[in-house]
Amino acid sequence: MPFPSYPFIFLFLPLVLAVFFLLGSKGRIDGAAIWLVLASLFFYGSSDPVFPLMLIASVLVNYSLGMVIRKDFFALPRSAALFAGILFNLSWLAGYKVYPMIGGVVPTGYVPNVDPYPVAVPLALSFFTIQQVAYLVDTYRGEVAGQTFLRYLLFVTFFPRLLAGPILRYREVGAQFADPQVYRFRSQNLSAGLTLFSMGLFKKVVFADVIGRFADSAFHAAALGAVLTMQEAWSGALSFTFQIYFDFSGYTDMALGIAWMFGILLPHNFDSPYKASSLVEFWRGWHRTLSRFVRDYLYIPLGGNRKGFFLQGAGLVFCFLLIGLWHGPAGTFILWALSHGVLTMLNHVWRTIRQSREHNPAPAPQWETWLGRVATFTVVTVLWVIFRSPDLPTAASILKSMAGLHPMPEAGFNNVKINEDRLYLFLAVCWFLPNSRQVMANLFDPDRRGQGVEGWRWWEWRANEWWAGAAALFFIVSLLMLETVRPFIYFQF
Repeated sequence: MPFPSYPFIFLFLPLVLAVFFLLGSKGRIDGAAIWLVLASLFFYGSSDPVFPLMLIASVLVNYSLGMVIRKDFFALPRSAALFAGILFNLSWLAGYKVYPMIGGVVPTGYVPNVDPYPVAVPLALSFFTIQQVAYLVDTYRGEVAGQTFLRYLLFVTFFPRLLAGPILRYREVGAQFADPQVYRFRSQNLSAGLTLFSMGLFKKVVFADVIGRFADSAFHAAALGAVLTMQEAWSGALSFTFQIYFDFSGYTDMALGIAWMFGILLPHNFDSPYKASSLVEFWRGWHRTLSRFVRDYLYIPLGGNRKGFFLQGAGLVFCFLLIGLWHGPAGTFILWALSHGVLTMLNHVWRTIRQSREHNPAPAPQWETWLGRVATFTVVTVLWVIFRSPDLPTAASILKSMAGLHPMPEAGFNNVKINEDRLYLFLAVCWFLPNSRQVMANLFDPDRRGQGVEGWRWWEWRANEWWAGAAALFFIVSLLMLETVRPFIYFQF
């Protein structure tokens, strides 16, 4: 049941909210939590009734191992329990990624709008698996206090973030689920949540799904053997660059908005990554919770930047390799990730050399920031071609067309859809408009939360008539286009 659908918006979500707060208002906190778990399992099982059983099995194993690690269950070596938990989760994940290959279904790359394998791969398997790995590691480190099975089950199954992320740590939401005030209805939470949901819905339906048609047109033609013109190749590459951003960012905004309707604040997952002036900054803004997981649970334990350039670079490239495999065991994902890893390593080396030569570095001038922004955006766009292509030969063909290395066919020969006006519009949105975190600053910024409106910028959200009208406009325009909604890109991962 996708977020951008009539049954979810007009039936499932209102019903779940109403019963949740009805039970909470009567002081039945555990009852409200159980209701939310059952609703989340129903939501997850709407595409396949087997999926909730798989999810519950994963939860039972990880919760039990967490008890062993805390020595709440019976005395076993804590390190052995942690190793068993990590092995179980990674085997579970790798098994579903590799199993189709045993049957002769070899994934070659990105598969648009369809399930990539003809087997029942649980949706969002990668998301909830690595989230539970983080839980076990944090428990081992003593960063997670004891909690009931119900709270842990709610932490894993909470439907707003189950399919789209963000990737959570228990300490970020565990205390929130235990707070009795969360189960009390607050009109301002509903207002802010609806606004954020409407903005995300607009991004997904009006921006991502519309520009996705132009990306599909170019990549589909190239996959069938067509030689694209330079204009067609760049149009396809840029179209997908904006499609994947607005698709993922929009879905995440919807997830954060729904969670806030329940009074749960989730971490923001995007921070204007296309405004980055280097690849290091890009990965600090793109899918931030995945980058944070890789940094805290892989990169730093491997030595981080404490072991010298060589080991730092090797660890960085290895982490990016795992990010590629997380998306799937396809050559396109692996090449895309390794390319990012090598270029990010070189970016770190350059920053270190520059800082060593400038003892008191001044802020970069505007022209240098913009030059870095344009260069970074271009590199990211080129690498998205590898990610989006169904196989490596298609990626090579498109990249050659973008570089002008192909003999060019006549304009219009391939019947590829091009709309430059939309590309300019989306570039302006990404570069010059505030992102949803900035718009909802009083929600996501701890220093601003709960303060008065004095000093607010005019475009920052507040509970007033102007923002109610803006949210209604986003919502209504999106509803008019729900019939043509496309599947969420990251469902296949």
